[in-house]
Amino acid sequence: PKMQAVIQARLAQLSVEAHKLAQLAAVIGQDFTFELLLQASNLDEDSVVRGLDELWQRRIIRRHGAIAYDFSHDRIRDVAYGETSPVRRQQWHRRIAEVLAQLYAENRSAVYGALAHHYEQAGLLAEAVGYYHQVAEGARRIYASREAIVYLNHAMILLKRLPTTSATQRLELALQMSVGAAWVPIKNYNSLEVAQAYERAMILCQSMEESPQIFLTLWGLHEVYLFQAKFAKTLKPAEQCLAIAQRLGDATLLLHAYHALWGTYFSFGPLTTTLFYAREGLALYDRQQHQDLAVAIERGGDLAAVDGGDGLIPRHLLRRDQVGEVDDRPVPQAQHGGPPHGRALPSVHAAMRKPSSSPNAT
Repeated sequence: PKMQAVIQARLAQLSVEAHKLAQLAAVIGQDFTFELLLQASNLDEDSVVRGLDELWQRRIIRRHGAIAYDFSHDRIRDVAYGETSPVRRQQWHRRIAEVLAQLYAENRSAVYGALAHHYEQAGLLAEAVGYYHQVAEGARRIYASREAIVYLNHAMILLKRLPTTSATQRLELALQMSVGAAWVPIKNYNSLEVAQAYERAMILCQSMEESPQIFLTLWGLHEVYLFQAKFAKTLKPAEQCLAIAQRLGDATLLLHAYHALWGTYFSFGPLTTTLFYAREGLALYDRQQHQDLAVAIERGGDLAAVDGGDGLIPRHLLRRDQVGEVDDRPVPQAQHGGPPHGRALPSVHAAMRKPSSSPNAT
């Protein structure tokens, strides 16, 4: 095309160092800085200054913001990028990723997306998968669940190109957990996407000698089966959560496990068993410490004393007009469309991050 030929002619008139910087800048993409060019090019500072000045004088590049530069037209970037050989391009993508990681060591989250892209183009797929996962988690934190799913699906595609090892299995487990969590706000636990993610995560957990994610995986399966009204299936992972929590001796995990069990029995089983697990769990409950569970446990009301004793259970398990008498009416659904214990579990995530030997479920 004529425009491409004109741009190639303009680039051919550049000095060797300016031409190299133009090609490197094209590999970086939009918004490149002097410091990034300096460290990625391996040229000395004076050469980079001269090269940038030449590119600016010839209107190949322009200032963009306070400290950054960009190409004056996207077509110039495309032509400069196309001039680089595949081998040189891959080498530069790797070098750019390494430099970005160093420059943003204290604030790496600001360049997770760029790191993921450059590592992917460099052929370092394991690193790319890890950073795409980080980008997805950032999207989930601002409730951009659909955007997170796009990044997670892309990471899954890259992961399939890697050989199956214990490291790639751990990567897939983390991705599957995030996929399940990302779909929940969109389709709730009662969806094929959430069920498939947690079921695959459970298979991965069982294939590993140790997995700190197994409690969260079991909890997710418990929620999926509870929404599907499958009592036998939802009870087993809840009981396994309790076994893990008891083995670890972690009060927060115990509370969540008891919460899963009393929710299960309240929906499907004897209310006497519901009350037993509710009392056990509420003995560990602290409103300040477990704020993520406050709404789910208290259901917007107060906790009530049982049988005149000092044990507490959620008031929604009792008749409003006669504290102490069990209400056998169906529990109303929480505002988010599922059982009250379907809330996020930040305290579980925090507890599972504690250093410990993470046993398999029994």
